[in-house]
Amino acid sequence: MKKVTRGLTIGQSNSQVAVVSFSNSARLEFGFEDHLDHASLEKAINFISYDAGGTATSQGIKLARESVFQTSSRKGATKVALVITDGSSDSFHHTVTEAKITKEAGVVLFALGIGNINKAELNAIASPPECTHVIVLAGFSEIDNVVQEIEKAACRGMLYPWVFLISRISAAEL
Repeated sequence: MKKVTRGLTIGQSNSQVAVVSFSNSARLEFGFEDHLDHASLEKAINFISYDAGGTATSQGIKLARESVFQTSSRKGATKVALVITDGSSDSFHHTVTEAKITKEAGVVLFALGIGNINKAELNAIASPPECTHVIVLAGFSEIDNVVQEIEKAACRGMLYPWVFLISRISAAEL
């Protein structure tokens, strides 16, 4: 997340970042207005804790839509979520349903899968086209290879508010 956000201009009228994490349940780590500069944002990312457990991706997507995007004061700004997961969700059906509702609400979804993931699920989560909105990596060490691609795809649409939905993976891996 830090590598992706370093390429964004963070600020009140620029890009804003929120984070929702998920394992057995979803949790709002911080909202758009909480960290409006790089130093504060990176410090907050460092404090996201690892929770072992399931992969409640559908709950993470729903929480981002209902508690982050719907409460955003940035009316008219393009809304973007990057779903980062290192596994398959607990419920393919619920995840696909929540992703569909979220895309219909105007949120652009990117799906980043790392390791042993369900490619069909990533494709169903992501907004079209899959070639720019679905990213599959063998391991976390490959993240540098895609950071610029995510930034380029995001900048094409003047995408300002970002929500990172992360499976509660080890902070060292972030």
